[in-house]
Amino acid sequence: MTYSLNEIEAMSKRAARGAGFDWGLAEEAGKATRWLSEQGFAGPETLAALLTQNDGHPYASLSPIDVNDVWNASTGTLCPLIAGTVLCDLAARLDAGVTLGQTSYPIFLVPFVATAAKVSGTALTLSWDNTEICVSSDGGLRVSHSGDLAASVTKAVLCKGTDPSKCTDSHKNRKQDVDAKAWATLGAFAHRTYAPATEESRLAGAGAGLSDND
Repeated sequence: MTYSLNEIEAMSKRAARGAGFDWGLAEEAGKATRWLSEQGFAGPETLAALLTQNDGHPYASLSPIDVNDVWNASTGTLCPLIAGTVLCDLAARLDAGVTLGQTSYPIFLVPFVATAAKVSGTALTLSWDNTEICVSSDGGLRVSHSGDLAASVTKAVLCKGTDPSKCTDSHKNRKQDVDAKAWATLGAFAHRTYAPATEESRLAGAGAGLSDND
């Protein structure tokens, strides 16, 4: 099926909320999924896989414990949506280089690094395994890879400054074909937002223990 970028963002936001993210982080998830789709990456499919993988795990356990050395989560695997928001907050530090430990679906870090590049005015490169993605402050993008862009996990990710000339403009798609099974998975997560939550379900589901400000 083909969906507009607005539809992809709205569904992704609702699905992330249903999976346990607070509304602020769910909005970031929606924007990140839209960005990936706009660049021609498999945004909704990757989000569906990520939310399924994280389901039942408190998101606090998937967050960086320390951002001074190598970033790691208490569970051993970082959630890229959470780590990505932290990368944006620390945009000024990325030029010197930041290393993340084991991270799930690292492609989801790219939208946040693109935002950090724009905020800091610095071209940045993100690399893992045999993949390197360069983004410039003006939206340029270059992808070099011989590995799996949709890798479900990688042992380490490096983000650092790079030469802006290494980044070229990317092709942007106004609509994106989405796998029907992945869209259904997002819909199932989104449906959780329509059911009244109980204390028991909050503690049992993904995102247990997170504060809710809505």
